[in-house]
Amino acid sequence: ISPKKMKKTKDKYERNFTIRTKTGNQIEASSTTPIHIQLFDDQEQSSEDIRLKYHDHDKHNFEPGAIDEFQVTSHQPLSNKLTGIRIKHNADKYQGWYCEWIEVIDEDNQQTYCYSVQRWIDKAENDKKTDVYFNNLSNVPCNSLSNTMISITQESYDTESHTSQRSSIPYQSTYHVETKTGKKGFLSLSPTGTNADVYIQIIDHDGSKSEPMQLKKSIDHKNQFERGQTDEFDTGSIKQLNGIKQLEIWTNEKGLGHGWYADYIIVTDNKTNEEACFLIDAFLNKKNGGVIGNHLILNKETNNISCREKYQEKEDDIDTIQTRQMKAIRPVTDSSSMILYKRTYNVNTKTGHKGSLDTNADVHLRIHDKTGHISEPISLRRSTKHSNPFEKGNLDSFDIGTTESLESIAKIELYHDGTSLDREWNMEYINILDNLTGHTYCFSSDKLIHNSEHIILDVPCEEINKEQMKSKIIDTKDKQKRSFSVRTKTGSHVEAGSTTPIYLRLFDDQFQKSEKIRLKQKDKDGHHFQSGSIDEFHITSDKPFNKLTAIEVSHTADKYQGWYGEWISITDNDTNEIYCFPLQRWLDKGELDGKTDVYLKYIPTTIPCEQ
Repeated sequence: ISPKKMKKTKDKYERNFTIRTKTGNQIEASSTTPIHIQLFDDQEQSSEDIRLKYHDHDKHNFEPGAIDEFQVTSHQPLSNKLTGIRIKHNADKYQGWYCEWIEVIDEDNQQTYCYSVQRWIDKAENDKKTDVYFNNLSNVPCNSLSNTMISITQESYDTESHTSQRSSIPYQSTYHVETKTGKKGFLSLSPTGTNADVYIQIIDHDGSKSEPMQLKKSIDHKNQFERGQTDEFDTGSIKQLNGIKQLEIWTNEKGLGHGWYADYIIVTDNKTNEEACFLIDAFLNKKNGGVIGNHLILNKETNNISCREKYQEKEDDIDTIQTRQMKAIRPVTDSSSMILYKRTYNVNTKTGHKGSLDTNADVHLRIHDKTGHISEPISLRRSTKHSNPFEKGNLDSFDIGTTESLESIAKIELYHDGTSLDREWNMEYINILDNLTGHTYCFSSDKLIHNSEHIILDVPCEEINKEQMKSKIIDTKDKQKRSFSVRTKTGSHVEAGSTTPIYLRLFDDQFQKSEKIRLKQKDKDGHHFQSGSIDEFHITSDKPFNKLTAIEVSHTADKYQGWYGEWISITDNDTNEIYCFPLQRWLDKGELDGKTDVYLKYIPTTIPCEQ
């Protein structure tokens, strides 16, 4: 058969097609893996493998729910009638793609073919195939096919395993949910977001309660529940409810941080358009409620002020406070300033496990500089990390200032008044960052500070850490396992994310190196490094490490399956020493120098990775 409109040039036949693909709506459905298509006709002929990408890009990110369109050309002889397609990739587990459908438009013959895919193409899913042939032509246009990943089903909540289970029962009540993540701390920069799963239950006017409903797939943002962010969700219940009276909310506490700080939640009943406002203005954590085993139950606001109006009043107050704080971090130049701080500091304290301290107690410090000048007593009152500071094991952070003109810090005077209870406080160390010079001063104590007792701290952390390390290295002769917390920051552009396994190797000043350690959560087989996200991992090594001097970051994936890392921060859990390794590059065979493993030396700095 001689194909119509087929151009014969240098023994090759050029055919033009438009390929349209639909990715599943779940966030896990997306992929940066190179996807290839092959076309088959009724004469048992086939095209070459054709990469699905835009002509001016080296890679393509198949986003959740996206319909992508590609212009492709085949140089193999094909008849006028296509009979099938073949989809494949060569990526590893959990790096595949969930495809709803693929539409092929023959531009030379004006024929359209719709193939219903509706499956995973992944080594870890279903039949684990990454090379699949399809000949099941749909009798309806692709745009009319239903989305199999978000059909009218409910994800029920298993109260024993605290996981979601799929159910085929359709929704009887549907809701639109709006959440507002708050801002806290100095200049509103303290972490308030969460990577945890958030669940709600609606209680109606008759006292009936919905099943737990997870708030997932934010309409507005890929990364939901970020600091200062408004997210919207569509969800539903299999129960027929009578309005909205109360809301029960909690998280599973997974991910980073000390809980989610929520300003408010607004739930709209899609049937009646009733809008229920629930003010929170607090962290959801074990102390305040809002976690597994201690759910937070909220009553609907009944006054005429809406959640958004109430929040705007709070934002106006925050703007005023921030204006004062911005003045506080610069030397005063005129008498009209509201705060007359001449030097400002960020203070971090670590409370030990010996003794205890009433959380209402007032803790004060005085800074002594090297010229003999002393600051006024400065209260450590509002921790940016905990609503109740100085609890056992807590790491607290405070932003303070002094009206004195001080030079570099020589020592710290510390005391508390033991308000309401006469107990001692065990302070392990205090770390002070001078905002003007960027210099950090760390003083160790590990003493019990009794009521109204003033102690002077003048021994740097480094000297105590040396003694601690000597004893720890001796201990590792019998028990060598070392523990580290690793935090990574992925680049913010969408291509930066990756599901590729990333490995870390540690090096110390005794010429020891660890095995290659996979960065993943212990209870999961893989990890998705999402664009813009900060991920935390807990790793161990059997080597008796001393001070770290370098790291090696690597993976073994093919072109355009790599990762763009901004930085890697490592905390030695035995010494509390923090190492920051700026990365700021691609690890990808198809980018820049093509490297997929890099060696990074540690350069001491007082600036945390986050800054």
